[in-house]
Amino acid sequence: MTAARVDGKTLNVIFDTTLNAESKPASSAFAVIAAKAGSSRTIAGASALVSIVGNRVTATLTSAVTLGETLRVRYDKPASGAVLEDCRGSSPPPRAPYRSRCRRRASSPGGSGPAPTGSRLPG
Repeated sequence: MTAARVDGKTLNVIFDTTLNAESKPASSAFAVIAAKAGSSRTIAGASALVSIVGNRVTATLTSAVTLGETLRVRYDKPASGAVLEDCRGSSPPPRAPYRSRCRRRASSPGGSGPAPTGSRLPG
């Protein structure tokens, strides 16, 4: 993982290699650990399959992140079923969880005011 962004219940993860678009694990292979004010919670991925375009994976979370939460994104290779693979058929190498912070942007997609978004923090 080289970057990650969470916007509400949508998780976008960027890898440093092009992925096989047919290697679609369930979103449940991903998890977001959200921390704020000394407490943390794990937001699991939903059962829906991920979407893969190039080196970007989009997964759906079971609940949304909130503003001000510090986030760590984790991919757990499933023991069975589909796993992420690059174009050579190799699974992306394991990496430390990617960290991000939920911040505000100018307006939500519907234009009704601020909405949460993630941005990269130094490792």
